[in-house]
Amino acid sequence: MKNRKFIFLILLVSLFFNFYFISAAECGSVPVKGCTVSVSTTFNAGTYFFNGTSTSDPIITISGNNLRLDCNGAHFKGNSTTYGRGIYVNQAQNVSIVNCYIEGYYRGIYIRGFSKNITLDNLGSYNAGSGVYTDNSNKIYVINSNITLSSKGIYVLNTSELSISTTIFKNDSYSIYLNSSSNGIIQDNDISDGLRDGTTYADIAIEESNFTKILDNTINNGGYRGIYLNNYAEHSEVAGNIINGSYQDAIALYNGADYNEVHDNFFTSSNNNGISMRSSNSHFYNNLIDKNTHHGMDLRADVYTFGADNNTVENNIFSNQVESHFIYITQGRNNIIKDNQFINQSGASDVQDGVEISNLSNGNKIIGNTFVNIHRYGIQFIYGTKENVVQDNDFSKSTTNYTYFFVNSTNDSIKFLGESYYINTSKEFRGWINESAKQINNTYTKSQNLSIYGLTDAKLSYDNGTTSEKDGDVEITFLPYQFFVIIDKFYSPVVQNNLGPNSGGSDEGSGGSDTNPPNISETNESIINQDGNTTKNNSLENKTNETTDSTEIIATLNSQMIGKVLFWGGGTLIIIILIALIIFPFLKIKSPKIKEEHL
Repeated sequence: MKNRKFIFLILLVSLFFNFYFISAAECGSVPVKGCTVSVSTTFNAGTYFFNGTSTSDPIITISGNNLRLDCNGAHFKGNSTTYGRGIYVNQAQNVSIVNCYIEGYYRGIYIRGFSKNITLDNLGSYNAGSGVYTDNSNKIYVINSNITLSSKGIYVLNTSELSISTTIFKNDSYSIYLNSSSNGIIQDNDISDGLRDGTTYADIAIEESNFTKILDNTINNGGYRGIYLNNYAEHSEVAGNIINGSYQDAIALYNGADYNEVHDNFFTSSNNNGISMRSSNSHFYNNLIDKNTHHGMDLRADVYTFGADNNTVENNIFSNQVESHFIYITQGRNNIIKDNQFINQSGASDVQDGVEISNLSNGNKIIGNTFVNIHRYGIQFIYGTKENVVQDNDFSKSTTNYTYFFVNSTNDSIKFLGESYYINTSKEFRGWINESAKQINNTYTKSQNLSIYGLTDAKLSYDNGTTSEKDGDVEITFLPYQFFVIIDKFYSPVVQNNLGPNSGGSDEGSGGSDTNPPNISETNESIINQDGNTTKNNSLENKTNETTDSTEIIATLNSQMIGKVLFWGGGTLIIIILIALIIFPFLKIKSPKIKEEHL
């Protein structure tokens, strides 16, 4: 009896192993559905029709190490968008898969189980879910491949040291998607025609992944975003990429995607922003941001908990902005905007500024930038900003219809610190300028003249002082239909701002005649400042007055400086003089007390 049981057990084991080896037979040169590759193999060329029946149903399984599978151009074709895996790699090492074309499965190639050192070369993938899916693996290399029409062209999860290079992606929702991975390199790929039917798609998306390098890729007519760093995607480098015509943003960094470097890229013709930023502690430099529809760079705090703080934006060129601002910052703190060039705004929108900073954006520094042909204000600070610094900027080539600096302040104190202007902190501006105001200060080559005006009769308080080299005058501008500002004291320190004289006038900003007035200041860009902002060392260069016809000059007075008198609005010199003569007898003006002080 015991012998019979033993014989029966042997028969069962034999049947099991026979079934296993029949169902998982070695593929050989002519593959069959469900076969296994455990040694180096070359398939015969041709088309093989194998339908998947479940999401975990593999057509070919790689089960060995140190092998090469050459499909030899073989085309594996299924008929489902939800079932099947073309090639399944599990717990394999040192494997090369080359010259395979896989179509009509949920996943083209599925790599998992701590597989390591897997190379996919010359892969053609047309699969609904993903062309390549890798999970819990290491050192995966995808090169010289073509991946089309996938939800995620290459889907990377929990994988380190991935490399994707010289691969073509087309019509994918996400061409490349990395999650919870590290030390990936995405380089020299060509991505085009990304799908645009969602709000979260991106051509290259990195989430919860660190130390990723995105280098020298080209993205044309991309999806919702070109490159998307999200959810703590940190310590990444984005360099040398060309992103043209994204549906939303060329690049976006959101939700704690901090400590990243973005440099030497070309971001152009996006339908929204060139750069959309909801993260901190990142460095943007040597980029060209051109022809974007909305902002060149939109830097703001996230609606939940993430800030947009401590970023450095330097040595970039922002050019040919279609609408809105070159840089817009709201609720961003301690950012540095340094040594950038802002060149040409279309004027398609009346609210185009070079840099606009608003809404609790504090401690930002705008230093050493050049503004050329800005449509409205050069730099604008509004809505409760404070402790900001504006220094060494050049507005000399800005030729639009507004002034260099713009202050938008209602019943708030404003401080200008440093070498350009100084207002004693114990003496505050209070409600002296509103949204219609324009010019704060113009500086001539050898003397500083502080131009002041506002739309209320609130007082301006200054500390007065002079130096042995420079004397300053306070200029009170009479505004049509409004009161002028009462001055208690004023202060004129040594000023580092550079405003070159015009031909026909003196360096002192005086002299000339009515027919050839000196130092006509074209109405250029502006800075809107708020409580605690600092403005210093800005370069303002007046344009040469080439006309000798006084009537022409009067006809073009719109926020112009003639000699030491600033004119504002659409009025003319004659109208302003008449208004001044009418209201002057009714006003009591105290002469400012002059207090000598040597710097």
